[in-house]
Amino acid sequence: MSSASNRVVDVLVLGGGWTSQFLVPLLEKENLSYAVTTRTGALKDFCVGKYDASNVIPFAFVPDSEDEEPYAQLPAAHYVIVTFKVEGAEAARKLVGTYIKTHTGSITPHWILLGSTGMYEGNTLHNHKSDYKHTPRTEAEDYLLQSAEGRAAVLCLAGLWGDQRIPSGWVKRVAQTKEKLKQKASLHLIHGDDVARACVAMVRGFQAGRWIVTDGRVYDWWALIDGWADELEREAEAGAGADGQKPEYTRWLAEAMEEEGVPSLPRSNERLGRRLDSSHFWSAMGIKPETILTSAPTSS
Repeated sequence: MSSASNRVVDVLVLGGGWTSQFLVPLLEKENLSYAVTTRTGALKDFCVGKYDASNVIPFAFVPDSEDEEPYAQLPAAHYVIVTFKVEGAEAARKLVGTYIKTHTGSITPHWILLGSTGMYEGNTLHNHKSDYKHTPRTEAEDYLLQSAEGRAAVLCLAGLWGDQRIPSGWVKRVAQTKEKLKQKASLHLIHGDDVARACVAMVRGFQAGRWIVTDGRVYDWWALIDGWADELEREAEAGAGADGQKPEYTRWLAEAMEEEGVPSLPRSNERLGRRLDSSHFWSAMGIKPETILTSAPTSS
């Protein structure tokens, strides 16, 4: 076993991608020792200058590989935060089982898996106790929650934004036409800074289970686009799309509101349909989200 595996850190972050640019600086601020993995052992471009590259270890999760050496290179950790997608119970068993096997005699870690809120379907209000759609991803989560005996938590994250991820930039992808705009209803978000705060809060006061993590708001896509319309249309003036047409968000919204009988924005909860309640998580952690989208009104 390598010397790296004899090292003990407070937090091991498996997957030093987008989330780590927010999480690692907070770990440093909180004086929590850590190690981060990337496939190559090199920092992602957007993480350069944001944290110390000397704490980065090469590691690639290959579910069907029997090679234990990559796991043996990892340090022992009190908390393991998994930021990449794990699909299927067998993949979860391989990840957790091989890590523990290669760190025999070390501390037994707590596991924090970053998941998605995509499994909550249906035009109603969902909380962390709601039924959900079973997928390979939730199968992995369920295995982890059941096998880790109270030492596992899944943070089901809403739409991630911050730094390179700008919600207004998503409009041209999700609402290229009036018909597509009309299909957009609710939007749930969580800023990278609050993802980091959620993870550190779990480290400070761990509570097992599956949790929904949003910024506590239910955004109305129409209200957001209304607030961004002028800027988006000005940007479109720089060049037409592939079909030679420029988006007309202001006109599309006005027509959609008339056609759907919507008198004002934001729309009511009933019209927004699917809604997520993350209040239980923030209450359990004793903190509140700090960063919300303020460029447009939100549904009450």
